[in-house]
Amino acid sequence: MYLKENEIDVASVLADIAGNIRDFNKPVDLCLDHFGEDEVLNPFEPGARADSITIDDPIPNGFLGRLGIRHVISNASPGKLEIQVHLDMGNNRNSKGPCRWNNLKNDAVIESLQTIIGDSPVIQFADWAKTDDASGYWNGLFSDVIKPLNRRDFEFVFQLGDITKKLAFEVDEILDIVGDYSSYGRVTLMLDENEADKLWSRLHGQDTGATISGFRPHNTKEKYLFLFNTMKIDVLLVLCGSHTVLLSEDWQFDIAGSSLKDINTSVYARDCFITGYQIGLLLHFDIPHCVALGQAVSGTYVENASRPSSKALLAFINAWMAELKQMTARDSLSPLVSTV
Repeated sequence: MYLKENEIDVASVLADIAGNIRDFNKPVDLCLDHFGEDEVLNPFEPGARADSITIDDPIPNGFLGRLGIRHVISNASPGKLEIQVHLDMGNNRNSKGPCRWNNLKNDAVIESLQTIIGDSPVIQFADWAKTDDASGYWNGLFSDVIKPLNRRDFEFVFQLGDITKKLAFEVDEILDIVGDYSSYGRVTLMLDENEADKLWSRLHGQDTGATISGFRPHNTKEKYLFLFNTMKIDVLLVLCGSHTVLLSEDWQFDIAGSSLKDINTSVYARDCFITGYQIGLLLHFDIPHCVALGQAVSGTYVENASRPSSKALLAFINAWMAELKQMTARDSLSPLVSTV
């Protein structure tokens, strides 16, 4: 697959983002407050009142999380979400084997999941490597929930995590499953640079344990291009400290954040990046804007050591734009954006 090489005006991107945050500060605050919950009512849906929305999990016992869904963003009204699903999770607790999708699903579960997911523009899946039987659950969700809905406009966000302890056939299987989802929406796969190195090594039949922490080979571009071209995904994001590599059919670039270092390295900072990226999807930003917003949310968290708010986010973006202006004054070619 041929990938275009692009450059973007980061200052213009940030100005667009800041304007949208000012226009939608209450919905943005709601999302920032509740990302990480199993289910979030989409405050950007027309007619939604951000000051009166309540967050409620219509499926009890953290069932979405049990299926390896980090959270969904639902357009369904609170009344529509009042679904009573009675799940006997204890039936499988005394069994010798792990609980499987076929043990959990029934007509009520399928109907409820179709109600929630059918009204969800964005679905974020959990870290595959850390989720028990994630492949089985995600394959079941695809076959029994996603396909019957026959929607083609979903935004799916996947994370593979550290695949070191997974067998080769397990990695191949999950890549096939993720590829299936791309037929019903846009699939974004997020990896950090260590995870990307290990995945590349595994797909090349090399010992993933041989990867040395902190060591980056000279052919990083080729590795990331190989990963993107090997997998049936729409967007590959590789989080590399204070910058992010983006590969898609339309974009191929490396965008640096502000001068803050390693904004994506801690677990919560990475969650903040994903939060910002998904808010961008909800605001119908293009992918570079979503990436920049993810970096801004993550950077705001690092700078303030607290949960970001729209006010703090705007302050961070304004400081970032001022930094760009100073750098541009020193050099007519800003070094903050370069092609991969």
